[in-house]
Amino acid sequence: MTEPQLTNRLMKQLKDHGALIFSAVGSKMQPNGWPDRYVHTHKWRGWLEFKVWDGCISKIQEFVIEQLNARQRGSAWFVRFSQDEKTITIYEREGMQPLASCKNSGVELLAVLNSIR
Repeated sequence: MTEPQLTNRLMKQLKDHGALIFSAVGSKMQPNGWPDRYVHTHKWRGWLEFKVWDGCISKIQEFVIEQLNARQRGSAWFVRFSQDEKTITIYEREGMQPLASCKNSGVELLAVLNSIR
C-alpha cells in the first residue's frame, strides 16, 4: 500500500474509536513542514507525521516537529510503517530511540498515544 492509503486506513480506525482527526495533507493553506495529521484523543492531542518504512523526512519536517516539541514536549511525533506494514513505530526525532512500537492498528495506536505522554 502507499503511504496515503496506510495513513487513511489507520485514521479511519482511530476515528471509529473516538479520536478527532484534522487532515492537513495537500492543503494550499498548509505551510511546508507541518505534520500530516492533528489527532485529538481523550488523553493525547498533537501532530503526527506518517512515513512508510523508506520514506524520507525533510529537514523542514524535522525542524517543525522539533519546534512543536520545544513548546510542548510530546506534542508531535513521527510514525513510521514497517516494511511489511504490520507494525508502526513512533519517534520524537528521526534517528532517536523509538518511543513505542505497536501493531498497525488504530486501536493499538490509540492505546500507545494515550500511554506515552
